[in-house]
Amino acid sequence: MQKFKYSLFRVFVRVLATFKLYSVLANFSIRFVQEHDGKAFIPFQSKKNDNIGLLFFDSFKFRGEVEIFAHASDIQVLSISWGFLDLLMRSFVKIPDVKKMTINGRAATEFEIYMYGEQCAAGRQAYQNFLRKFIPALYKKLGVDVTINSNCRYLNDMDFVYIGEEIGYRHICYYREALHISHVEYERAQQRLVRFREEYPATFIAVQNNITKDVFLNSKKVEEHQVVVRGSPRMDALVKELRGARKNSSHKQIALFSGPPEVIYFDDYDKETGLRKPGASKKTIEFEPYMIDALRTLTEMALADPSLIIIVKMKDLHMKGENEGLLGKFKNTVSEVIGTDEIPENIHFETGMMAAHSVIAESDIVIGIQSTVLLEAAVARKPVVLLHYDSLKNTPDSHLVLAYKNLEGLFDVPRDAGDMEDIIQRRLRNPEIDPDIQEARDEAFDNYVSSLGESALERSLEIVRKAASLKHAH
Repeated sequence: MQKFKYSLFRVFVRVLATFKLYSVLANFSIRFVQEHDGKAFIPFQSKKNDNIGLLFFDSFKFRGEVEIFAHASDIQVLSISWGFLDLLMRSFVKIPDVKKMTINGRAATEFEIYMYGEQCAAGRQAYQNFLRKFIPALYKKLGVDVTINSNCRYLNDMDFVYIGEEIGYRHICYYREALHISHVEYERAQQRLVRFREEYPATFIAVQNNITKDVFLNSKKVEEHQVVVRGSPRMDALVKELRGARKNSSHKQIALFSGPPEVIYFDDYDKETGLRKPGASKKTIEFEPYMIDALRTLTEMALADPSLIIIVKMKDLHMKGENEGLLGKFKNTVSEVIGTDEIPENIHFETGMMAAHSVIAESDIVIGIQSTVLLEAAVARKPVVLLHYDSLKNTPDSHLVLAYKNLEGLFDVPRDAGDMEDIIQRRLRNPEIDPDIQEARDEAFDNYVSSLGESALERSLEIVRKAASLKHAH
């Protein structure tokens, strides 16, 4: 039934395109558009002529920024269905199964086949010709001045960006990936960009920090004037909130934040193309055992002291997969230690998407690995335990993947689980951070997360307004 609906949609779109009924299709498409009223998305009502129309292609990938933009009195925030964009693209472009396809002796990606493969070339050209007529009709009805997405590699909106820019609509890639501290993450981010065979056409690529700006510029796929540092708007108020926060509870609380279970990387890439060389070795460094080991120790501490609260904060990505992914493994660890499936009252699993900062504010100590949240806790002047056990640091190539390898002096770094317990007991007695270390923490946050000296919100709004002012007449 689903296949029939998709086929019907494709025929519907192609018939309207054949008879040049772009306005009719634009009217139909409005049912897939929502606007944000400052509190939540609601069905699109009407365009506000005096406002900048800001259309999100992938609003669900943003956390907090959509609401921030929606509160600006001169911006109307719109969102178009991600699924609709996908169906529209596939009405013209048939993307082959890439599982058995190779490029230079290694597995091809859907991105590469779509962008440069002969299999998609004719369909993509037809789709782009269609968009040259459809985009003006749709954007006129919606009042769109600027479009925005969170990454430059999504097929669903790729040609909306390319053709939109071509005909005068300005696009902002509000790039959300930010933690490019480790060698592997920096190289991986750059390799993704190098795989573009031409420059990315966005008016602005708004990145969170200077290190991400370097990633883009060193890829040679963008011009310097395109890349602007915006900071993180959701950090503006939260940093002030965290620094001024006072615990509401007298209980001692320790928070363990989930990190990636592992890092997978290849040891040999072509610097010019960003493609993995034939024969390159796939390597893995695991973080999961260290988080589980830490949780086992924390569970034992919670059993010994019922007044001690343990919070395990899960990132949504780490709860996916079979048996709740990493969350399921964490629950099993607690059950193994206590000998029953009933979790003690002083151990809590926090799964709320936006709960991280409240957990930091209420915690006496924050524990984790390979996560931006550690710098957020550090700038909040909290003791932070970094799970760089000796066994992990002695793992071959660990220096290439550990995000905080060169920043270990900002945190408490235990040699093993036993040492972690000693550090926790000491920090519960004395949580004070040395002023020089705190100054270095603030500097690291400024470099790798968001500026402490200026408003990221105002900078982001300024970028949107600047893009709107550059819009061509249609």
